[in-house]
Amino acid sequence: EIASCLVGSEMCIRDRSRIEDEPMEACYVTAHITAFPGKGEALRDVMRANIPLVRAEDGCLRYDLLCAADDPDFLMFNELWRDRAALDAHLASPHMLTYREKSSPLIAGRKLYVWNAVDVGTY
Repeated sequence: EIASCLVGSEMCIRDRSRIEDEPMEACYVTAHITAFPGKGEALRDVMRANIPLVRAEDGCLRYDLLCAADDPDFLMFNELWRDRAALDAHLASPHMLTYREKSSPLIAGRKLYVWNAVDVGTY
């Protein structure tokens, strides 16, 4: 069931104007994470504990966790950072080091994608 896979579905944008006026140097990230078979719920528990710490970081504009509708062991973080420096600080933060230690035994694979916005004009 899709609803059972939604994690952190509340809005995490602390200041919506920061999104609407985002500079082109904003850094978008998707992190695709595959848990070992049957370990998706345990991994989500570790992730849930870390999310408030990440959302409180300077430069974090959005940090959402999603679960594939057809695979509870396949997860994705959808992130928006003020700039690359904010992302780099996030990746080096003490709570992320702790998160990686706790989550690694549950993860079969992960891939981090960093995206740049493409200027396509306005709506």
